[in-house]
Amino acid sequence: MSNQNIINDLFVSHEPDNLPSGVDTLIASKIKNWKPSIPYLILNKNYNRYSKINLLNTNYNIHNLKYHTYSELRKIYSNKFISFILSFFNFFFNLFYIYKIYKKYKFSRVFIHSGGWPIIGNCFLNIIISRLLNIKTFLIIHNYPNQKVNNNILFKIQKLIILYFNLNYITVSDSCKNILSSYLNKRISVINNSTDKIEFSYIKKKNKYFKIIYVGEISKRKGLDTLFNSLKKITIKISVEIIGSGEKTYESYIKRMYKNLKHEVKFTKYSNNPKKTIYQSDLLILPSVSYESFGLVLIEAMSCKTAILASKSGGISNVLKNGYDSLLFKPNNPNDLYSCLIKIISNKNLRKRIAYNGYRKFLHNFQTSHMVSKYKALGL
Repeated sequence: MSNQNIINDLFVSHEPDNLPSGVDTLIASKIKNWKPSIPYLILNKNYNRYSKINLLNTNYNIHNLKYHTYSELRKIYSNKFISFILSFFNFFFNLFYIYKIYKKYKFSRVFIHSGGWPIIGNCFLNIIISRLLNIKTFLIIHNYPNQKVNNNILFKIQKLIILYFNLNYITVSDSCKNILSSYLNKRISVINNSTDKIEFSYIKKKNKYFKIIYVGEISKRKGLDTLFNSLKKITIKISVEIIGSGEKTYESYIKRMYKNLKHEVKFTKYSNNPKKTIYQSDLLILPSVSYESFGLVLIEAMSCKTAILASKSGGISNVLKNGYDSLLFKPNNPNDLYSCLIKIISNKNLRKRIAYNGYRKFLHNFQTSHMVSKYKALGL
């Protein structure tokens, strides 16, 4: 094969927090299925050490930035001014480092994965270099714009810079597309998230109590207080497992809430393979109140043949159909959630039906092979 026919693809991401990340999970899944070629990666200096990318047991070309970005420096220094000054110089050092990587490997396409908008750190740096070198660049935005973007002059300047470049914009749901299209005034394509098909090699045990599982970030926007407020009304004893970590103050608040409940509640640190626990559960819940552009854990539950109960927040309604593959309730509404819980706990046939329909939808729409084929066809 001649050098002209070789496609060197680059994936870019920025994950400064040691928290569960759907973006990281998706990138790792893409990499494993990006055959026969092996993509390169450029990550920020302090990229999440628990990430699935860093745990891939393969010979991938991973490059971490040599210098901290502003978001990383803010975790090191309490003084904003010091962080800003250091990040100003690091910005140019990192630009030069990235430029050398691009010149060495001569990338054909660049896929920049941003957790939302504004575009932070490493992602912004790679937009600049990829477009200055006239490389096909795809900006994949995984969430809605932050509400602060219209009130921050630096975010406004960044927006103007990014819009100046000729990028290809992609997002993960129709809901996210509608809001981003309005904000950016750009054409945006949709490629849904996906997950790998699992082999059901382990036996599904019968739980002592009806088991509900939540997997994800523990934060106000995820609505766990809505869940625990609804559980106060449930008279039969059930089991609840919360897998994840996040905002310490909110997590402490949630733990105080469940102490007065008669239910069995367990908090578990995030696992890089939560599917086994999801498979062993009777119900997966996602009670988000805001900023839920897709909900990767929903299709993970579909792949495990586990029933789903979720709020009608953001892009969730683009993934699920109420009464067919899930039950949906109004966000931040404990009474509506309670009604749905009673229906699904008391009706085993309903649980089986929505779990079966969810699995069928997963097979037809949300397998990793579907997503990867769409991305690999871009720009060819």
